[in-house]
Amino acid sequence: MLGDASPPKNGWQRALSTLRLRWETRAAYYLNDETLAMFLPLTLAERSVRHPSLELFRKTGMAHVLAISGLHIGLLYFGLFGISRLMGTMKPNLWENQSFVAISQWLPLLLLWGYVFLLEFPIPALRAVTMITLWLLFRELGYRLPALFALWVTALLFLVVDWSVMLTVSFQLSFVAVAFLVGVSHSQIFEVHGRLKWLVDSLVITTFVSLGTFPILLNTFGRISLEVFWLNLILVPMMAIWILPVCLLGLAWSSLWLWSPPEMLGERFIFGVIEFSLEAWLNLLRWLQWEEWRFEIKGEWELQYYVVYYATLLGLLGLGKRFRSRRLYN
Repeated sequence: MLGDASPPKNGWQRALSTLRLRWETRAAYYLNDETLAMFLPLTLAERSVRHPSLELFRKTGMAHVLAISGLHIGLLYFGLFGISRLMGTMKPNLWENQSFVAISQWLPLLLLWGYVFLLEFPIPALRAVTMITLWLLFRELGYRLPALFALWVTALLFLVVDWSVMLTVSFQLSFVAVAFLVGVSHSQIFEVHGRLKWLVDSLVITTFVSLGTFPILLNTFGRISLEVFWLNLILVPMMAIWILPVCLLGLAWSSLWLWSPPEMLGERFIFGVIEFSLEAWLNLLRWLQWEEWRFEIKGEWELQYYVVYYATLLGLLGLGKRFRSRRLYN
């Protein structure tokens, strides 16, 4: 079930490999093969696990939900920060202590860097934690850092450290997807109020992010799935609200017993909830999939096609923003 990992090159990699193997072995004790194949990528960025159910995520274009991404890092940071806020609520005079305020802001960030280090720096997670670090640093200096500017600075830092990372699919998908997500969110092409606001905003963002990553996915996998338009609207919120918090809670709880035998306090219950949740999530994906909306497309794009394609998309965004501005001022 667990894939064979290549031998680590040095001491710290061996230590991290041993630690992750303890987590994987403990999870494998409680979870069946199908749910384990989803749990390990979601929590430990373990991609060597093989199971037929994972192919469904790839075919439907939803493989990105199993990657450690900005959603994971954001939930972890604000979850840890929320714990400190809760402590401050129970004892209000803590917020008068400058040391406590500094710790409540920077300790979650240090824990996130430790988590990314444990995973050996997957690009989407490293991009997210770097952006949060820049945001906090600029806030301490009294500046408001725009998200798009933070993204460009982060990309530049990546390229300075190792320019060849630009050629990896992980780098391209991570940065392009976030760039379009932030760009569309800030442009506010459609202004809708009331109950339909969330639905319209989600559809617009999903559409432009999907269009932004379309050439990369097409050249990498040779297929495109239109199912992502409704699958993202249902599966991603479900992951953010329930699946991911439960899986991360299970990982954190099992951390307390890594050097103890299985069946420690509460483990069976927590992993039982994880197994039930992941099976429900996968069954929902099976129910919502629609094979007729998948297309196999062969061929590779040349550079000029990329330039024309992205220039057109950016032009559409600009026109949408300009049209909206005119409506507001007329």
